[in-house]
Amino acid sequence: MAARRQALRLAARALEQRLNADTSDHAGPELPCSRGEPARYRGRHEKTFESVLGPLRLERAYYHCPGCQAGFCPRDRALRLELYSLTPGVLRMTGSTAALVSFEESSALLHELAGVEVSVSQVQRAASGKQMDGSAKTREAKVVAVWSAESRDKEGRPMRDPGSITYSAAIESAAVPDTSLQRSDLAERVLREATRRGFTEAPRYAVLGDGAVWIWNTTAELFPQAIQILDRFHVKETLHRTAQSIFGAATEAKPWAEARCAELDDGKLRALIHELRAHDSCTEAIKCALYIFRNRARMRYPKFHALGLCTSTGVLEAGCKVAIGTRLKRSGMHWSVSGANAIIALRCSKLSGRFEDFWERRSTSLQAAA
Repeated sequence: MAARRQALRLAARALEQRLNADTSDHAGPELPCSRGEPARYRGRHEKTFESVLGPLRLERAYYHCPGCQAGFCPRDRALRLELYSLTPGVLRMTGSTAALVSFEESSALLHELAGVEVSVSQVQRAASGKQMDGSAKTREAKVVAVWSAESRDKEGRPMRDPGSITYSAAIESAAVPDTSLQRSDLAERVLREATRRGFTEAPRYAVLGDGAVWIWNTTAELFPQAIQILDRFHVKETLHRTAQSIFGAATEAKPWAEARCAELDDGKLRALIHELRAHDSCTEAIKCALYIFRNRARMRYPKFHALGLCTSTGVLEAGCKVAIGTRLKRSGMHWSVSGANAIIALRCSKLSGRFEDFWERRSTSLQAAA
C-alpha cells in the first residue's frame, strides 16, 4: 500500500510539472468572458486540485473581467475543472459512492479505497444535493420501473428477466390543471423512460399499479393500448384489512379473507363482490366492493396469467426500497427536494446500468451552464 501511494505521488508530481511547464493557456492580454466582455490577463494563479493520483498544484493563466467582476482560467475550462476542485475522474468516483452511501461514508470510502481526500462538503456539492437542517417533512417519491418477463418459473408463471429492470424516480407531482395543455412532471418522466426502453414496441405491454386514479389517467393518456393491471397483492391487502373491519379480532377474519383471496385468484369477482355486500352494515366492506367493481377490468388475473403477464408489483416495491429507502430514509437524514432528487437520479442510473451515460450528460450540461 505504501509503495502504491509513493508511485501515485511520483506520477502526480510528473503530471503537475508537465502541466505547469505548458503556458499555452496564456492567449494574450485579453480574452472574452462568458458574456463577451473583454477580460484582462492578471498573471498565473495557483490552485490545488484533487486527482486520482493525489493532489495536483497547478498554475493557470487567470483572466479577470471588470464588467462582470469575475475571473476565469482557460485551462480549467479545457480540463473540466471549473466547477469543483476535483478532477473529472475523482468527481465521477464521488458521484458513484454518493449514490450508494451517505456523504460521510463516501468521503471515508474514497480515502480508504482510492487514497483520495474529498471532504464531506465536497461530496455533497459534487452530488448536486444539499442536506438541510430543520424538522423532517414526509414527501412521496414516485418510482417508474420498466422490465420484461419472458422467463417462466417451474410452475409456468412469468418471471422478471435478469438484468431487464430500469428505474426512474423523483419527488414530483402527478397533478396538472384540467385546463393545462402540458403533461405533469411525472407523466413526462414516464414517457421518457418508456421511450428509452422501447416500451410500446413490444408485442404486448402492460402497466401495473395500485388503485390510485392518477396512475390509470396517466396510462390512458400515454399508452392507450396498454393492458392495465391492478396489483394483485394490493387487492389482497385491502381484503385482509376489510376482514379486520368486519370481524374485528375474531378468529373468523383470517379464513374469510383467505377465501376471498382465493376467489380473487380464480377470477370469481362476482362471488367476491356478493360476499362483501353481505356485510353492508360495514362501511369498509361497501368501499371494498365498489373498489373491486370499478377496477374489475384490471383484475382479470386468470386471463393475465394465461397471457404470461405479471400481476404484482413486487419488482417495483423492491425498487422503492433499493432506489429510495436504502439511501434517503436512513436515520437522522433531512433532505431538500432538489438534494433528494439529485441522489435519486444518481441511484437510479447506477441501478439501471447507465451511470456512465448519465454522468457524461450531467458533466456536459454543467460545463455548458458554466
